[in-house]
Amino acid sequence: MLVLVDDNSLFLRLLSKWAEEAGFAPRLASSAFEAMDLLKDVRSATVISDCMMPGMDGTELCQQLRKQFSEGLLYFVLVTADEDPQAFATATRSGVDDFLTKPVRKDQFVARLHVARRIHATCEELSSGAGLSEIHASSQDIEVQLSRIDEVRAALDVRFSAGDIGAAELSERLSHACTELRHILGL
Repeated sequence: MLVLVDDNSLFLRLLSKWAEEAGFAPRLASSAFEAMDLLKDVRSATVISDCMMPGMDGTELCQQLRKQFSEGLLYFVLVTADEDPQAFATATRSGVDDFLTKPVRKDQFVARLHVARRIHATCEELSSGAGLSEIHASSQDIEVQLSRIDEVRAALDVRFSAGDIGAAELSERLSHACTELRHILGL
């Protein structure tokens, strides 16, 4: 779901027109509270919100929606006239994913919509299990390679016990590398 939020009805209609021309079906909210009502039972959404609104600003809306979307996907774009890097940093810490600065250009707005669509599609694909079989197969391949390394290390241990001093150092390094790799991969 795409939700556009702005207390300026003319600007809201302009963004809606651009979104529709790009093939999107936006829902419109004239306040942060209205947006929260629209998104009450939604698990996946893109929200493009003005920063400065009465009652609750865009950053506060983002914070509230992040709590609401703890189990779902929210992609949040903040529209602001403020180009202060500190303001961007504060908004990002509040959960804002991206920014559009005023005056908003149509090409930049539509580009954000397409990025959001790709992110939602990728997350949906991953959560539906598509791609998980490849991940599982890769982890099995890694486990096979780690087993082979363990075999080489065991062979080096045999050589070390036969008096080959260099084999001990190699064996220790391989063992350490395998342990680190398993830890990193969670195996």
